[in-house]
Amino acid sequence: MKTIGILLAAGRSSRFGGQDKLLADLNGRPLVQYAAAALLGAECDHAVAVVRPGGVPPALLGMAHLTLPGHDAPQSASVKLGLAYAQEHQFDCAVIVLGDMPFITPEIIRSVADLSTLSRCAAAQNRNRTLPPVAIPASQFEAALKISGDQGARALTRDLPPNALLEISDKESCDIDTLADLRAATS
Repeated sequence: MKTIGILLAAGRSSRFGGQDKLLADLNGRPLVQYAAAALLGAECDHAVAVVRPGGVPPALLGMAHLTLPGHDAPQSASVKLGLAYAQEHQFDCAVIVLGDMPFITPEIIRSVADLSTLSRCAAAQNRNRTLPPVAIPASQFEAALKISGDQGARALTRDLPPNALLEISDKESCDIDTLADLRAATS
């Protein structure tokens, strides 16, 4: 299966105290570099980062950038931009990774991609909560392109069977939304 990795790195950081959380320092590196390195290490056939205008591109070396047309676009706009690119370039599967999840590993990303089929999505799970990374097969791109608002592929992953879910640890599922989350991740 020809797979594209899509890093969502266009968030507004609205709960992070006025700065771009993806550029916040986590153990000497910008936060976003951890998820980017994991995505590149997963050895997808291609990798892109969806960013906002004037966003994080210098921190994301090694992958192509897709820029959202506006600063206030919801998360669904990032997902749709990445999936439209995947559809246009005829990828069989897209794996979506969030830029604020620093403890995701290449193995998790590959495993989620491997759990997807030509007709079914796959996702990570922690404590019965479905979360990224999410693998979306080309057969589901059209449905995903219809999502709206501040959500990702949640509608596509809501009722996945157990064999389409990869259980990950509390640490691996950690995402950084606030300064307190960042402090907790460094301790």
